[in-house]
Amino acid sequence: MISNQPVNIFKYFINYIIAFFVIAFIIVISIFVVNNYQEKKAEQEQLIVQEKITEKHRQLKEAQEAEAQAKAKEQIRARQQLKVSQEANAQAKAQEQAKASQQLKIVQEAQSRIKRVARVKEEYLSANINIKTKPKVATGNNFAVLVWDQDKNLNLKLMENVRSAIPSRNVNTQLFRSEFVKNGNAEKVFSSDDQPIIELKLNQYADYLILGKLDVTINEHNDANRGLVGAHGKLSINIVETKTGNNNKSFTISERGGGFSQRAAKDMLEKELNKKVFSILSSLEL
Repeated sequence: MISNQPVNIFKYFINYIIAFFVIAFIIVISIFVVNNYQEKKAEQEQLIVQEKITEKHRQLKEAQEAEAQAKAKEQIRARQQLKVSQEANAQAKAQEQAKASQQLKIVQEAQSRIKRVARVKEEYLSANINIKTKPKVATGNNFAVLVWDQDKNLNLKLMENVRSAIPSRNVNTQLFRSEFVKNGNAEKVFSSDDQPIIELKLNQYADYLILGKLDVTINEHNDANRGLVGAHGKLSINIVETKTGNNNKSFTISERGGGFSQRAAKDMLEKELNKKVFSILSSLEL
């Protein structure tokens, strides 16, 4: 019994050592397995993290690309809107300029018409009357004299005789031009048509117009005149009030004259007419 005790102790020791190494091995293997598992798990976690990071990067990139595309579309839309706005503004400006140009053209045409009308009016005035004539004076009646013959020529001698018949009055024998007779205005006023008076504003120059029409007939080679040339004349006088255009007074004179020529016969006729005109006008209350 005593002899087997050391052997058993040895066996126990050997078994203990074997058990220790087995346990140690198992522990080492466990540690290895655990470490390997943890490394793989760490790798997997790292891979998962990397994938998440990659996914985040991808999402971020997609978001950036989407944002860039949206921004680009917005810029394109903004440029298009700006272009449309600029085109609309340009069109509106062009229309406004065209309208302004048209209005300016209308104004210029109107001004041109006004100037043309004024020029025509001035030419009309200048052709009919002496526009440099001073306006009538405020005191007393003012007269303008015009006498013409059947050929529409002014008779200055008779006009001057009319002026001398009313020396105490303001009498103008230079107001009318020959065109006033030739264009028919004198005949209109003589016939109580006040249109020329209004158009030419004759009331600014005279209160009364003394208008005379002279008709002369020449007779030659008449045996009764014993070879002399005879002249028969009729002078019709109308005194027209410029305020109304009506004939204020009227009278007609007929006379004869004779001579060895037409000129001599006319001169004698005018002398006889002048005597009667002077006598009648001197006696009228004007």
